[in-house]
Amino acid sequence: MGTTSRLIEVLPGQMRDIALRIKRLREGLGLTQEELAKRCSRAAGELIEPEDLRRVGRMSRSRVAHIEQAHRPRPGKGVAITLQPHEVKVMAHVLGVSPEQLVGDHAEGIITWDPLTNPKRAHHFLGLMDECGRNARELFGWAEFLPCSLETSEFMHRHHQAIFDADALHLPEELRAEYNRAVVTMYDTIGDRRREDLLAAASTRPWVMTHIMLRLDLEDIAQGNGPYAGIDSAVRRECLENLRALIVDRALRINLIVADGAAGMDHLFPGFDSLVVFDEEFAFWRYDSGDIAYTRHPSIVRLRRALLDTVRAHALFREPGDVVRYLEDLVRSMG
Repeated sequence: MGTTSRLIEVLPGQMRDIALRIKRLREGLGLTQEELAKRCSRAAGELIEPEDLRRVGRMSRSRVAHIEQAHRPRPGKGVAITLQPHEVKVMAHVLGVSPEQLVGDHAEGIITWDPLTNPKRAHHFLGLMDECGRNARELFGWAEFLPCSLETSEFMHRHHQAIFDADALHLPEELRAEYNRAVVTMYDTIGDRRREDLLAAASTRPWVMTHIMLRLDLEDIAQGNGPYAGIDSAVRRECLENLRALIVDRALRINLIVADGAAGMDHLFPGFDSLVVFDEEFAFWRYDSGDIAYTRHPSIVRLRRALLDTVRAHALFREPGDVVRYLEDLVRSMG
């Protein structure tokens, strides 16, 4: 899991933001301070070695209250001025986020994890995306494929099956079906949620979605090339027609940019198959190996965004009307 397993220590200067984050997460789960303390105590018994647990003790309601006081302009007596590593670990687990998300940590730069060996972090990762998206102006991304939120459910499912069938070829035959079923279900669940959230919150979300694809990658969908070879033409057509409808409906604030790989754009992302940034605050990408990396480090996020800006500047089609006409031509080419 790379850096995701490290201990994280909270410095006093970080406490105000962390305390507010803990309070919001607790209230989002509908928990009282007493209930959060009890859950933390139970979780500590599972996450902390017995000898360490005897040394650090268990979480109390008053400790939770003192932690949450730290977000106030004038905290009361006994306010917590820091969190210990074991408290970060336990509270993050109970609140359903990663330790990095809980403390807003970007000091370590890039955090890398494998969704297949640690599927629980998918929940943490989606929570981090939700947090970063609350105040963002633009979700700006590129991929060799359509994001799940812009695919139909059937196309997404068939695409996931094709991808992970290929990934499982090295496994013993008796394990392949189990592996494929588990990983496809996980990615389908994430994709369905992202699609529902994108469309349902169109009028209230603060950000515009802009997605870049190379022309050849879109044509592969229409022609049934590569991972799309096993997907029925009708399913592929429906997906492209749905994509056109999403772009036409300007109330959804979804933009598609079509770029030309022949101009060298495909060499800007070596080793990646996708990259997404929220403004200059957060970036995540997936390596060809399947590992996902993310960072809130300002310098790294700016560099990743610069790659996307370069592609946008050399687009074939970027205006909605031009993109819609291109998609209509693409659908007609399917016969």
